[in-house]
Amino acid sequence: MKKQIINAKKDTVWKVSKRIAALTGALLISSAFVLSGGSAIIPQADMVTVKADNKKSDADEIKYGNSIKLVEWTRCSGALPESSFWGMFMWQSGGTWYHSAYGNIYDDDWVGVENSVDPYIATGNTFLTRTYLGASYFIYKDKDGDNNKHNRYWIRVGSNKDKENTNKYIFLDGDDIEIHNGSGDKFTIRWRVATGGTEYDVFYNRSGWFDTRFEINDGRIQGDDDDWNTFRVYKAEDKVFPAINDYTVPSGQTQKISSDCILLDGKTLKVADNAVLNIEGNFLYNGKIECEGTIIVQENATMVPFSPTLAAGNIVLKNGGTLIIMPGARVLAGLKKNTLNSTADGIVDVQNGNIINYGLFAATRIKLGNQAVYENHPGGRTFLGYGIVGSSAGQFYNQFDASTNASSLGLYNNNAYIEATSGATFKAFYGSGVTFAKSIRKGYLYYISYDKNGKMSVTSL
Repeated sequence: MKKQIINAKKDTVWKVSKRIAALTGALLISSAFVLSGGSAIIPQADMVTVKADNKKSDADEIKYGNSIKLVEWTRCSGALPESSFWGMFMWQSGGTWYHSAYGNIYDDDWVGVENSVDPYIATGNTFLTRTYLGASYFIYKDKDGDNNKHNRYWIRVGSNKDKENTNKYIFLDGDDIEIHNGSGDKFTIRWRVATGGTEYDVFYNRSGWFDTRFEINDGRIQGDDDDWNTFRVYKAEDKVFPAINDYTVPSGQTQKISSDCILLDGKTLKVADNAVLNIEGNFLYNGKIECEGTIIVQENATMVPFSPTLAAGNIVLKNGGTLIIMPGARVLAGLKKNTLNSTADGIVDVQNGNIINYGLFAATRIKLGNQAVYENHPGGRTFLGYGIVGSSAGQFYNQFDASTNASSLGLYNNNAYIEATSGATFKAFYGSGVTFAKSIRKGYLYYISYDKNGKMSVTSL
């Protein structure tokens, strides 16, 4: 079966599982269908300790009771704060992205770190990591009176231990970058409006003489009194996520995940028959989801694993269980072993269930039973047999439409596993796009597509 992008037409009316119908009564289904609300799930996590896979010290352990602490990075815009903060410079050179970290000085340059060191480092507006990545501490000092009163900072370099006071600061000897104990030079960080967002130039002001500027030298920052280069600045802060332990959404109830939340590694979230779970925020699911009812990933919400320590992206749809992905929403599932730090294979197992996609769905490993139905509706983009490779997790949050290619979303054919039992059905409606990574392992997948006039074509893959 060759890779392909297929267009199809949306049915006038599509069937939602009997679970929704039983719960909500008669429904008039349209392209704007949304079932939201419900009581919030109360996190039920016990006190446990999760260790990061790349643990270097005790500080890399993440402890939580009914929550988990991660690090949120936000790209700065406009003037930097008149207060101290943890952060990094980020820049691109030769097609590779780098960021400042630690105090590695080589040949009088500050050596950067490739973004690929952590799969979750992204170049967008925000991203999450397990640790502070050896971030620097920007200590606000004063205003630069010679340069429109832009802020000046000491830059204290970081270490492998999060938020450690290393007492080591960036210092200049002429144009040579050095590390000094106890104090550093005051660097002006001046913001500029750029096409892709705010950029910053960094320099040491010498009144009446040439300033020393931070210049990009491939993966290094060097001092220079001639060229100007600009950087992005990202600010890091603790972000606490509510955590879910083993939990069941009871039959007959509608519940929701209304804010950023994490399903703990090795735990199971069940959605019972005639129950509905609404996902309205960023749901980081490192455990397993078993659904006999309905899960609705609401518009612009996300459902992705985050730095799992076991298998991740496990979804089981059975006894009519249905996953609905609304426009702008995105789901990453069925992770292959060693993807995003996972240590075992995950899988999407649609036994007797449905996936109804208006947004973005990608699964490296998926199994479709003989009563499985996948519906790809207008605007929906589906990748079966594709997953995140290396450091591309942040790209999965890029904008998409029905024709977006895999690599722009950080997705690649990564030893895919696709299995379909005879009777499994894939429906492709006009205005949607689907790409299969490789041949079906066994059985047959009935492929039904609709052209713009509603004409149906049936084949098997």
